[in-house]
Amino acid sequence: MKTHALKDVDQDWHLLIQEARIMGLHIDDVRRFLNAEKAVKKKTLMKNTIRQP
Repeated sequence: MKTHALKDVDQDWHLLIQEARIMGLHIDDVRRFLNAEKAVKKKTLMKNTIRQP
């Protein structure tokens, strides 16, 4: 369901931030990287949040 998918996204984001902190990066560094990364598209995120039958 949509709520479940959002929780998965939140958990993935939290894990990404933890990994970045281990490497000495800050949240702003991660955001800059994700905004600059052309492989990351909003459409991919939307496909993951569609309800599964």
